[in-house]
Amino acid sequence: MKIVILSCSLDPKSKSQKIGQLAQQKLEALGATTQIIDLRQYDLPLCDASSCYSHPQVHQIAKILKDADAIIITAAIYNYNLNAAAKNIIELTGKATWENKVVAFACAAGGMGSYMSVMSFASTLVLDFHCLIVPQILYAQSSQFDPGNSLTDPGAIQRLDKMCHTTLKLTQADLS
Repeated sequence: MKIVILSCSLDPKSKSQKIGQLAQQKLEALGATTQIIDLRQYDLPLCDASSCYSHPQVHQIAKILKDADAIIITAAIYNYNLNAAAKNIIELTGKATWENKVVAFACAAGGMGSYMSVMSFASTLVLDFHCLIVPQILYAQSSQFDPGNSLTDPGAIQRLDKMCHTTLKLTQADLS
């Protein structure tokens, strides 16, 4: 079982990247094989519906995602939505990559006002690609991190644990 953690924040001090690393530790402790794709390590084009699909790094990421049993999207919340890099990578990699995947969300945000921000992404993934969305969505606000950007709030860590367990269970389930 392979779970890919797609880290969409481009911030060098990313809190959501730290959440992804913590999720990776938890999932591997549960016996899953994991891989982190850190979008900061790629020079990706903006999707323009034509030339972007031939970009070699897009093909590399698409193959990793396609081979995954589940994908956990970690991202920052800006302006009441997931960051633009998250939307761009979904557009770049498309239906063949995302179809019928188990997808979870773990997000970092400044405050509580955007806690439903992943729903537009979740709806798109369900309707366009028939993804199964993990119902435990981690939404962590700034106050739940220490000065080194590590998640420290016990309630948030408990929600991350539940999200990881549910992701693993759904990935193992025969849903046909």
